Amino acid sequence: MTSVLVVEDEMIVSRDIQQRLADLGYRVAGSAVSGEEAVCKAEELRPDLVLMDILLEGVMDGIEAARTIRQLFDIPVIFLTAHADERTVERAKAAGCLGYLVKPFLDRDLKLAIEIAMEKSRGESELRRSETRYRMMTAVSPAGIFLADAQGNYQYVNERWTRMTGLGLKEAQGDGWLRAVHPDDRERMTASWRRMVRSGGGWCPEYRFVTAGGRVAWVVGDVAPMKSASGDAILFIGANLDITEHKRAEEERRALLVRSSQGELQRLMVSALPSVGSVLSEDARNAMMRRFGELLEKNSKAAFLAELGTCTGGDDEAEVVFQCFLSAFSAWMANLGIRTTTVDGEGETGLVFLNCPYGEAARENAVFCLMCRVLIARAFEWTGLPGGVLQRSSLAESGGSCRFDIKLHGGLPSPA
Repeated sequence: MTSVLVVEDEMIVSRDIQQRLADLGYRVAGSAVSGEEAVCKAEELRPDLVLMDILLEGVMDGIEAARTIRQLFDIPVIFLTAHADERTVERAKAAGCLGYLVKPFLDRDLKLAIEIAMEKSRGESELRRSETRYRMMTAVSPAGIFLADAQGNYQYVNERWTRMTGLGLKEAQGDGWLRAVHPDDRERMTASWRRMVRSGGGWCPEYRFVTAGGRVAWVVGDVAPMKSASGDAILFIGANLDITEHKRAEEERRALLVRSSQGELQRLMVSALPSVGSVLSEDARNAMMRRFGELLEKNSKAAFLAELGTCTGGDDEAEVVFQCFLSAFSAWMANLGIRTTTVDGEGETGLVFLNCPYGEAARENAVFCLMCRVLIARAFEWTGLPGGVLQRSSLAESGGSCRFDIKLHGGLPSPA
């Protein structure tokens, strides 16, 4: 049974309200005639609800008493008053009241106001408990947790996130969190974040935080939407995990894999001696290139994809993957002593080899140029991008340089 404290300085009115409450099935916890007495009785009796007249005897009026009771004891308050002017109503709202009845009122209005106030109070209490549990969970979480609005502006970060980035809550709010992102990753991360907000969440690519002290931490994240009843995203909640140690171990493994791959690749190319390649038939050379491609797949694919993955950071946008492919392939060729550059074409990108470490041997032996063709074709195939590679010129065909044109189906981004 809901217990009610009645605060009314007119005794006849107070007794009438108490009787009406009893008739409606509520328990009268007690009564008071002033704001000060109301606060004392609320502390002593701890009723479920307070019915509070606004104009009371003493220094403290009903609105001030209600504000104090809400703050100290979290007891819901309904105002009973003959005054319904706008200023009084605004003061009542500011005090945190859960109902407002203008005298005289009917029993049904009183009952409805009490039931609505109690339901609101239960909802608010559950929300506060939920928020408390959430804050406790985020406080002990090993992940950096953040909350953003529907536009992607940060509203909250937990303590772990502030330790990872060196930014406080106020500094991180809005788009301030981007200040913690490494300058080299900021543009890519901004674009990825906007895509996630538009699409309703997803997995963040790998990127770096840099603290004010210069510490660099690699992180990944997951972002999920909190939706309204209509299905619209109203908030985004996300978590960042520190993968610095994993990244360091991965880079060491990748470096070992790359060195092994480079050695194997060089052995494969050197094995194609001019004296052998120059006398092979076209069918034999094609068979040799197929075998060379199989060996590349076995010995070099994993290292190349590791290099590509480091560059993309998990971002699978075609433009990002393509630009990273150009960068990773150029680095791959540089390890063989071949310098490359890119040039614009009509709907395509040209990849030009600026030198050839095999010199005149490549002009006399098509095997060397065929190997480069297999290298770039296989590497592009490993990216999974839709498109193809066409060799425009080669030293073996008396060209001044080696050039390969790469075209993506559905459009080609501009080269970096």
